[in-house]
Parts: sequence; C-alpha cells; structure tokens
Amino acid sequence: MVKTTFNICFLLCFLGLSNLVCAQNDWKLYPNKSTSNAYSGSQSGSIDYVVDARINKLSDNFAEENKSKKSLAGYRVQIFFGDRNQANSVKTEFLKEHSGTDTYLTYLAPNFRVRVGNFRTKLNADAFLHQIKKDYPTAYVVKDEIELPKL
Repeated sequence: MVKTTFNICFLLCFLGLSNLVCAQNDWKLYPNKSTSNAYSGSQSGSIDYVVDARINKLSDNFAEENKSKKSLAGYRVQIFFGDRNQANSVKTEFLKEHSGTDTYLTYLAPNFRVRVGNFRTKLNADAFLHQIKKDYPTAYVVKDEIELPKL
C-alpha cells in the first residue's frame, strides 16, 4: 500500500513537472503575433512625446551655467607661501625655468602664495612636483579650481 502510494505520488509529480517544462518552451514554438511583428522591421510608425516646458527651461539654465563656468576641480603645485616681494621673485624665477607652465599669485591674508599648473589628476600633479622638487623642496600638491583647457 505504501509502495503504491509512493509510485502514484512520483508519477503525479513527474507529470506535473513535465507539463511545466513544456509550457515554458511553448513560447518559443508559438510566439505571440503582437511581439513577433515588433522585431520584424516590416512596419514603421512614429512616437509622439510631450515635454513639459519647465524641463526645457531647466536644461536651458544648465546650458547657461556651463557656458559661464571658467574653472573645474583639479590640482596645482604650491611652490611658495610668504610675503609679497618674495612671492613675486619666486614667480619670476619659476617662469624663467618653466615658461610654458601657468603660474598664479594669490593672496591669503596676510601672506601670498604661488601655485603653478592646471592638472586634472593628482597623478599628473605629482609627476610635475617630482620634476621641480630639487628647485622647490617645500613644494606640495594642493586641490584647487583650475582653468579649463585651452581649445
């Protein structure tokens, strides 16, 4: 009796699973007509979309902000921090040796600082720091707003 009950349960489970597997594969054999035409490329159509005017206004505002933006986050190498006369002489001295590198003299009360370069990555700034370290041993890399590259 137990053996017969087990066999009947096994048979019912087997039939149920086989029916499930066949049902899952039916979509491959008998594709839905509405989805088969979507990929055939034989029909053409158009899509109409409506955009809220506020979205266009937002995108225009972002475009204006980007046009007016003159800087971006980057890195520079600070080579001096001190009084004005020394800062000017360090800047002049640096420009004699590295004329192609942009140099910036800024005021941070009560001192002036000389920063050089416009580096997008810290890796590039570190490489430049390594080149000038023998002439400027106290130089170090700082995060700063840099100018956009000239096109």
